[in-house]
Amino acid sequence: MKNITRRSGIAAALALVAVLAAGCSSSDGGVSPPIQTSASNPAPSASTAATTAAPQPCSSSGSGAPADARTAPTIDVDGDGQDDQQWVSPAGEFGITTASGATASVRPTGFSGGAEPTALIADATGTGEVVMLVAGSREVDLYRWIDCTLAPVTDVDGDPYRFDLTGQHGTGVGCITVDGARHLVGLLASQPAGAPGEADSIAVTIIELDGTIARNGPTTTGAPAGDAMDGATRVSCGDRTLEDDGIGVVGAAG
Repeated sequence: MKNITRRSGIAAALALVAVLAAGCSSSDGGVSPPIQTSASNPAPSASTAATTAAPQPCSSSGSGAPADARTAPTIDVDGDGQDDQQWVSPAGEFGITTASGATASVRPTGFSGGAEPTALIADATGTGEVVMLVAGSREVDLYRWIDCTLAPVTDVDGDPYRFDLTGQHGTGVGCITVDGARHLVGLLASQPAGAPGEADSIAVTIIELDGTIARNGPTTTGAPAGDAMDGATRVSCGDRTLEDDGIGVVGAAG
């Protein structure tokens, strides 16, 4: 992997400044602002652990990646100890085929900005909570690998959960460790990616996953330290990044 040291420094820098993340979920097609930390923020439900505690190897199903798809190895998504395969078709269908032969795919639509989407697969919590982050130039759609299939994640109102990358409500997506537990987080630098000058602060919002529902959890804001600014303006999870480990029709690894 490239830049592992730099990426590892991002999480440490965020922790040192007590940053937890700035996330965003959609409502009526838009992106809602991050929810600030308060006593009313819900804790992850017991069912979250139940859906991810013991991933099981998948039975063979489907026909595998299309013959004209781009393919690349990815993480073990089903818990059988073998790396699996990620792929994308020329038509923009993103899929996973496990070593055991199970295949699932999604075809995201509705991205703005005109850029071809790129997908990153990662274990968001380090405990088998596998997600697919499909990023365009302005937003990121969230999917989960559950019961050997890819399922779209929604907010509590049933609308697709979508991270903002424009700088209005978010600038990046990551995974950080807080009190010994890793979480998927949304990130918001005080200035959009590419804006002149240094960010004054970075807000970090923990994303609480409950099956196929995502909620904005606690948000903490702090001054950036070290390489935190770099991490706040990219899509990554641990040592996996969209640039190095993602796959797209054009311009992506694989």
